[in-house]
Amino acid sequence: MSGKERIKILFVTHWAQRLGGAELSLLDIMKEACKKADIYLVTSEDGKLVESAKSMGINCTIIPCKKEIENIRRDKMILALLRNIRILFFYFHYVYKFYRHITCLKPDIIHANIPKSHIALCLSSWLYKDCTCIFHLREIFKKPSFSSVLYRLLLPRKNFMVIAISDAVKRNLPARIKKNTEVLYNGIRIPEQVPQKKVQKKVAFLYLGRIVPWKGCHLLIDAFNLLYQKAGDLCGTLDLVGDTLYWDQSYRESLADKINKLNLAEKIRLMPHTSNPLQVFYSHDILCMASDNEPFGRVAIEAMSCGLPVISFESGGICEIIKHGISGLLVEQNNIGAFADAMEIFIHNHNMIESMGKSGYCIVKNNFDRERNIPRIIDEMISSIRVNLERI
Repeated sequence: MSGKERIKILFVTHWAQRLGGAELSLLDIMKEACKKADIYLVTSEDGKLVESAKSMGINCTIIPCKKEIENIRRDKMILALLRNIRILFFYFHYVYKFYRHITCLKPDIIHANIPKSHIALCLSSWLYKDCTCIFHLREIFKKPSFSSVLYRLLLPRKNFMVIAISDAVKRNLPARIKKNTEVLYNGIRIPEQVPQKKVQKKVAFLYLGRIVPWKGCHLLIDAFNLLYQKAGDLCGTLDLVGDTLYWDQSYRESLADKINKLNLAEKIRLMPHTSNPLQVFYSHDILCMASDNEPFGRVAIEAMSCGLPVISFESGGICEIIKHGISGLLVEQNNIGAFADAMEIFIHNHNMIESMGKSGYCIVKNNFDRERNIPRIIDEMISSIRVNLERI
């Protein structure tokens, strides 16, 4: 590459139909990276992500991946591939096409955004070694776990970097990987002032995100049911907003059945994905999260930037965002009674909603501002490249 050429960065991800937290983060990173490099994107499907990337002038390539592979959970991926030769063939065919794309493009950096992309990049990097591999880790590995062993074995031995979205993610990585890991928080666009919100007469609780088991939506229904038993109509309402994309729809159906069996259909609404989350935040008072070891919690900082306190289980990266008693309330993991008690505190103390909302806004503004955090991610990526920075 001559001194006048810009470096090439290839971003690879699988999911593209909807814009979840990982996809929104990726769009922010690609937009910032366009200022310093030529950007390319590979996905396995078309959708909102590709549409948004193309609007920024990014060259997009879709390399289809069979649905049999897309529906395999990460912790069962290798076992499923070994048990089913047909799926194994499809997967290696996908990796081969991805490898051929790399050899034609010759990128200086390849950034993999989610687990299935991580595995594809790991396998391709065994053959293509003329670039720096960057793995953006957005999940917490349990110790010990199959995932932890898999990443320790597959990740390259050199010329790689790991970006962890929280200290909680980094703490649980294998020692070999941890040495090459930087904790770089996501960032969001923040209103210039604390949004002026008037708390509703009856508190409006909100969950916003994917409706999948590990997000704990069933636990939120149980906690709200306990609140209803104690407080009656004063309990307010709970809206569960999101889709069940890339997961069995039976989980969503089970939530609807649960709501009906508890006779809470007038109190709890199961609502579809929204393309206007800000409007949803402004029409609610408190965000509720019941995830099992939430790696970061982008929706939490989005809600806090809109003046909402957050109730969450005390685990994972969410503890790096919420300050207990200042910007929200943290309760013991899976303790439904404690979660209901936290909800009850707010329905009897509306002033806390306003004061914690203001504190949460300040925390987000000081720590999770897109204009500060995203450029730092790009700088770290470019500094990891093996070529001389004077060529940029």
